[in-house]
Amino acid sequence: MQWNLERFAEALQPLCKQSALTHDELKGKLDEFENRFAVQYYTMMRKKLGINSDAEKELVDEFLEWLRKSNADYTNTFLELEAPGRFDDPVFATAEFEQLREKLAAVGLEEEVMQDANPRYIPRNYLVEKALDEYLEAGDLSTFEELLTVLENPYTARDMGSQFQQPPRREFDATYTTYCNT
Repeated sequence: MQWNLERFAEALQPLCKQSALTHDELKGKLDEFENRFAVQYYTMMRKKLGINSDAEKELVDEFLEWLRKSNADYTNTFLELEAPGRFDDPVFATAEFEQLREKLAAVGLEEEVMQDANPRYIPRNYLVEKALDEYLEAGDLSTFEELLTVLENPYTARDMGSQFQQPPRREFDATYTTYCNT
């Protein structure tokens, strides 16, 4: 992200000459943004993990590293921490995940805080594609309408919602690319 911000600053440089903002002042503003972003990011992550204190940056980092290495589903991992056994994913049955969960439980995992910070449903690409395909091929909007209903209140659990919480099949995920390359 820092690289992108520096390129943005370079693009603004000609405009800043008119306002007498120097390169060093612009760099200072970017550094200030980076610090403010980090504070907000860790505040958000602590809420997602149900941690009310301002400490625990190292534990948040440990969690994020586990998430990266395990390739676990981002959204469902928070929901699994909130209510263990919700998802039948082998990654949540590992000793490493259980140890991490115990560390988090010692300082956080406050359910109410987590529920306010973690959506139950997100617009997963494979579900959006399915809804679009059904409409284009058969004029059927039922999947789209169900998905829309769930996504109108993504923080509210629904009886019909579990099908909308499933991550994509590995085959889909391995081959699918959006225009933003996600």
